[in-house]
Amino acid sequence: MSLDSNPYHAYLRSPEWKERRIAALRYWGYACALNARHRGQLEVHHRCYDRLGAETPTDVIVLCARCHRLFHDLLPAVSALPFIGTIPTNEQLN
Repeated sequence: MSLDSNPYHAYLRSPEWKERRIAALRYWGYACALNARHRGQLEVHHRCYDRLGAETPTDVIVLCARCHRLFHDLLPAVSALPFIGTIPTNEQLN
């Protein structure tokens, strides 16, 4: 599957996502949620996909590129979490 045919990747290029991304950056104070001193190369990571296309600022988390990479590298190792291997819902995260 090419990136162009993937609806999620198309959504990430949409004006709606750009607005929600900016709202999340504002909500998180333009800083990495794991280390507030990290203010460069910020990325918006989906905590869940319950409201994909209508995310609230708490559906996503702002991470710097380094912490985002570490998050994805470490997530599979956290086998105690009940939602490993699935996309968690808000109820599982809260």
